[in-house]
Amino acid sequence: TWLFWDQALEDLMGIPPENIKMIQLFEKPWLFNRPGRDANYEASSPNVEGLDPADQEAYYKALKLTQDAYDALKMDPPKVGAGTAGGSLPGSPSSGKSCADELAEISQLLNDKYQEAL
Repeated sequence: TWLFWDQALEDLMGIPPENIKMIQLFEKPWLFNRPGRDANYEASSPNVEGLDPADQEAYYKALKLTQDAYDALKMDPPKVGAGTAGGSLPGSPSSGKSCADELAEISQLLNDKYQEAL
């Protein structure tokens, strides 16, 4: 069964909805201005000064590769090897790294570069 944490916090624990903030950590809501996604996460607008649009583009490109690999692994039959280093299946970066390594690298780079936003 599914558990929707936001609803459980409200219905089972009595926490008012205005005290509940839905986020997706992979969306880096402390760094990027993003519209919300209904029933998934709320809009974020940290308005980080000096944020380079190329940094955001690179991050979301790497994040998309991980989603592509995940989607390929859920196929029937699964595309085993999706997202792997040097692979040709969905989610495999042209850099020769795995999609996980690519995402971790850009994420750490941005965390270091925009440390004040953390």
